[in-house]
Amino acid sequence: STDVIEAGIIKKEVIINKDIDKIPADELNSQELILQNAYCKRIELEKLYRIENSNVNPLVLIQLPNSDAGEDIRIEVENFLREKDITEENGKLAVWLSDDKINNENEILLPNDSSVEYLIFKQAIDTGWDCPRAQILVKFRESNSIIFEIQTVGRILRMPEAHHYMNDELNTAFVYTNIKSI
Repeated sequence: STDVIEAGIIKKEVIINKDIDKIPADELNSQELILQNAYCKRIELEKLYRIENSNVNPLVLIQLPNSDAGEDIRIEVENFLREKDITEENGKLAVWLSDDKINNENEILLPNDSSVEYLIFKQAIDTGWDCPRAQILVKFRESNSIIFEIQTVGRILRMPEAHHYMNDELNTAFVYTNIKSI
């Protein structure tokens, strides 16, 4: 409702594929394009938070497909991030998969000033999970469930400090995806 937006509890809007003209048909190129755009957007948002005298470290959620292709995409994503010095070892990357959980403990992941910049996952994150600094969703997963889609996008709607900022980019959630149906 508009009441929670006006109260500053949730973001004003969600923008899909901001500044991307055309997603290439080639899957590998499209993956790299959306990752690069999300990477640049996160850096931009981090700078804007500093201008607002906020210590919020914006979090990027990366949703892998559930299929076998998900593992291949995970390798591509981790290679892309490693080239940018974003790894599990230096605490900038978290993983929340059923058989692989790294840096995903709430006390590490949730604080606004957490060092974790990216979280890789497949299924919808637990219904009760709340990390208001999550602001960007990179979506490689095709979902047939509208409720699943709403729950996933809902993870990037909360405002990290429960108020809106002077710069509206900080009041916006961003989705980057190579899924045509979105």
